[in-house]
Amino acid sequence: QGSSMVAARLACPACHRQKQISSTGTVVWKASIATCAECHEGPRADQVRTYQQELETALSGLRLEIQKIRTAVESAEIDKEKAATVAAQLVDLDQDLDFLGAANGIHNVHYASSLTQAVLDQVILLSVQLELGRPTITLPEMME
Repeated sequence: QGSSMVAARLACPACHRQKQISSTGTVVWKASIATCAECHEGPRADQVRTYQQELETALSGLRLEIQKIRTAVESAEIDKEKAATVAAQLVDLDQDLDFLGAANGIHNVHYASSLTQAVLDQVILLSVQLELGRPTITLPEMME
């Protein structure tokens, strides 16, 4: 499902007005909750703030779980091929989390929710395979 901003016929620069320089030196124009609040008042703005705060908490939890997996793989006695496969999966998961963090999760809430769930599912799978236990991370409810 696409962004509701596209459906409302708003061009990207209408919301993406906060200039930021990425770690690679690239200029990134980000949206912010302050920008959202200019059009979305009251309960809707509060819902966006709550969603973003809950998403940030979930992303932090996922990063911690990924680090636990990375540490376990480094110290586990598993064959090199399996370790390399898991290491590649962790790089992909890190990139997904970087994307979700940069996008603030509110650009396309449907995609952000789906991607966050996919990351969590993969983290759970790897954690169970490595006998680390099942992580308890709560994802935010998707906004409508």
